[in-house]
Amino acid sequence: MVDTTIAIISPGAMGSAIAKRLTTSNLTVLTTLTHRSEATRLRARDAGMQDVTLSDIARRARWVLSILPPSSALAFAQQFRDEYMALQDGEREQARSEKIAFVDCNAVNPETVKKIGAVFQGTPIIFIDAAIIGFPP
Repeated sequence: MVDTTIAIISPGAMGSAIAKRLTTSNLTVLTTLTHRSEATRLRARDAGMQDVTLSDIARRARWVLSILPPSSALAFAQQFRDEYMALQDGEREQARSEKIAFVDCNAVNPETVKKIGAVFQGTPIIFIDAAIIGFPP
């Protein structure tokens, strides 16, 4: 069976609702709760998300869904790229027998999407623009 580990950053109202749908379908959903509120921690736990480090996400996730306030989208993309590229070559190869995709689900303007896409140029990370508009599922 193909590894279907997904990371969702972050478990706000939208992220935790999507995580709940995924965990209900027996998928593993990772997040990182460093510096997050107790309310966010409860949402993540109720959604069945696993709290891990960003380094663990870089090693384990095949899909990284960025569901953040638009003002945080570019900085997180850069942070994730840096964390992934900091893995040792052998560790990166072992962790990545399959491709990894970074999916920007944020309602950002076209210029910001271009900047986020440029973050992943020259890396093995596939960039996908998939803005979410609307209410949580």
